[in-house]
Amino acid sequence: MNNKVWVISVNMGYGHQRTAYPLRNFAPHQGWWGVINANDYPGIPEKDRAIWESMRRSYEALSRFSRIPLIGKAFFSIYDQLQKILAFYPKRDLSKPNFALKQIYSLLKKGWGRDLIEKLKIKNQKLKITILNLDILEKKFNLGEKVTPQILLEKRLIRKIKGKMPEVKILRKGELTKKLIIEGCQVSKTAKEQIEKIGGTIK
Repeated sequence: MNNKVWVISVNMGYGHQRTAYPLRNFAPHQGWWGVINANDYPGIPEKDRAIWESMRRSYEALSRFSRIPLIGKAFFSIYDQLQKILAFYPKRDLSKPNFALKQIYSLLKKGWGRDLIEKLKIKNQKLKITILNLDILEKKFNLGEKVTPQILLEKRLIRKIKGKMPEVKILRKGELTKKLIIEGCQVSKTAKEQIEKIGGTIK
C-alpha cells in the first residue's frame, strides 16, 4: 500500500499501544518504530511532557485508590462515568463534549500538543531517531563513562542522517551492570529504571 498516514499512540500502558500496533505498517517508517508516541517523541517540549506525566500519575493514583474497600470502587465508578465514551447506538446527537473532552479542549487552547502537530504538518517531515539497547552500552562503555550522541557517533554506534545528528533513544533490552552518565538521549521508562537502579544518572 502506497498511502501512508501518521500513526499516533500514547506510551501510557499496554491498552494504548495495543490499539496502535495493528496500524504500524501504515506509518511512513515500516514496523513498530513508525508509530509516534505523542507523550514521548524526539524533541517533545518539557511542558507537554509534564502534562502527560501528570495525567499518568493522576490515573495511577485513582487506580490505587479504587482498591480501598467500600469507597474506592464507588469513587472510581463516578470518575469513570465522567470520561466514558458513549455507545454509538441508538443514534442521537453526541456532539456535546463530556467532562474529559472539556479538559482536553482547555489544554489544547493553551498550546498542548501544538509542537507535534507543527512537526507533522511539514511536508515529508521525518522524526529521525536511532535506537540503542542497554546491552550495547554494556559492551561498548566502561564504568562511569558518559554517553552522549557525540560520543556514540565517535564510537561508530550511530551515524548522521543526511549530515544531521539523529535523536537517540535508549531501550531496556539486555542487561546493564555499569554505572553510566546518560546525557542528551531519550530514555524509555524501563531503561531509566535499570540505569538509575545501578547508580547511573540521566541528564
